[in-house]
Amino acid sequence: MTDEGKKVRKYIAKTSFSLFVVNGFEKTTYSAIAKASGLNRSLIQYYYPKKEILVHKFLEAMIAEIDQCAKGLCSSKDNMVRIIIFYQIYYSFLYKNEAAKNLTEELLAHRFEVSSLMGRYFVSQMNVDEERFDECLEAFIFSIGGVHELMYYLLLSQKEVDPVHLCAKTIQVLRIHVFAGQEEQLNEMLQRSILSDKQINTAIEHLCGTLFFPRIIHSETFEQ
Repeated sequence: MTDEGKKVRKYIAKTSFSLFVVNGFEKTTYSAIAKASGLNRSLIQYYYPKKEILVHKFLEAMIAEIDQCAKGLCSSKDNMVRIIIFYQIYYSFLYKNEAAKNLTEELLAHRFEVSSLMGRYFVSQMNVDEERFDECLEAFIFSIGGVHELMYYLLLSQKEVDPVHLCAKTIQVLRIHVFAGQEEQLNEMLQRSILSDKQINTAIEHLCGTLFFPRIIHSETFEQ
């Protein structure tokens, strides 16, 4: 693919991500993407023949960008500290970000795919022995999936959500299944790794600027 082609593909993706915030995954049509991007629908479908590809790409991009934020805020080389910071940003992004209200519901509707992608992402970076890879992957999916179910319950119940509490719940399950025997160490890590409101807000601003076009998410023009 040419450099120009890569730019067009990236532009289409970011436009689509922005519309996912406004309309949700299901209601974001190729026509809406064409209207918002100013590109021909056939060109969009040339690069992304199935909308599911764009949804999957968004989930991958979101995970990667949150991890970049976590790396920037992590002073330790310990992967577990980075994971703790990652989840604080992730849960805060969904619950403290006004623009992400619709997106939160959409992600929870796709929670199995999100949990699976996150699990694979982290286990692949943890230098886990091949013999323990599947065991650790299952533990990650179990922990993240369980918290996603809790998030779904809290959302339906319209209860207040504390991102640090959700992070602690995630670590609680990982502590049992992946990091057995390190309970005290993990508790200390969690307490030391709690982010300030300023750090959280800076991370959210970065994510919104990287993943979305403000002109779209703050406009009603492209709602269906």
